[in-house]
Amino acid sequence: MRHRLRVSKLNDEFGNYRLTIRCRACGRSRVCDPAQLAARVGWECTLEALAPRLRCSGCGAKGCEFSVQPRPHERTRQVR
Repeated sequence: MRHRLRVSKLNDEFGNYRLTIRCRACGRSRVCDPAQLAARVGWECTLEALAPRLRCSGCGAKGCEFSVQPRPHERTRQVR
């Protein structure tokens, strides 16, 4: 059974999740890894502090909403 993800900073859950970022103005959304955002703002940045800084690439509005999903397990190929 999976546990519920509790994420408030980018480094929570060891960054092992995916973020869906949705624009409040136009509804456009994007899925990204926390490492992409942490490269710009650092792992200690909170999602609450990050939301007003992001700008939509479609309409140019600032402000967004986040939703968090667990990262799907990747299948590894066994070498024999």
